[in-house]
Amino acid sequence: MSKSVPDLRIKTSVASITNLNTRGEIHGEETVPAVDISIRAVVQGEGVEILKALHVPELVNAMYDSDGDPSEASTHMQFKMTQKVKNLHVVIEDGRDNVAVALMGCDLKAIEFVPQPGFGIDLKAKVQTQIDMELFKVLWAMQIDGECAVTIEARQSELNLAA
Repeated sequence: MSKSVPDLRIKTSVASITNLNTRGEIHGEETVPAVDISIRAVVQGEGVEILKALHVPELVNAMYDSDGDPSEASTHMQFKMTQKVKNLHVVIEDGRDNVAVALMGCDLKAIEFVPQPGFGIDLKAKVQTQIDMELFKVLWAMQIDGECAVTIEARQSELNLAA
């Protein structure tokens, strides 16, 4: 399913960084440091809002029954985005240490979601961006700490989602 969308905004208050992978990224003749950030959020009650943010509200009826539990058809489904979304703004906040990292010009390489009871959603996303060592150290500390809040925003994007 392909949708042209004006905005993308996913915000979750309970997430974790599950993996950080550093690598070199070639820009012209220069290699610059980059990182893949894997994020996971299993949240209750936010499934409908996240699907609306992904501009696929029609999946709500396919994924959930009227009580907010995963529908019979969706219990064996994993929904995936099949196209990279470029030029994202990603903010990762660690409330315990009062630290926030704002990353501009990121790419959303992958996003997967599975419906959970209570209009919940199990969301996994992989964000790619250029990074310097100081920001990497902050992200590394956030990964070790566990819980963080994540906001992913884009404008003028096109998403392709497949079940």
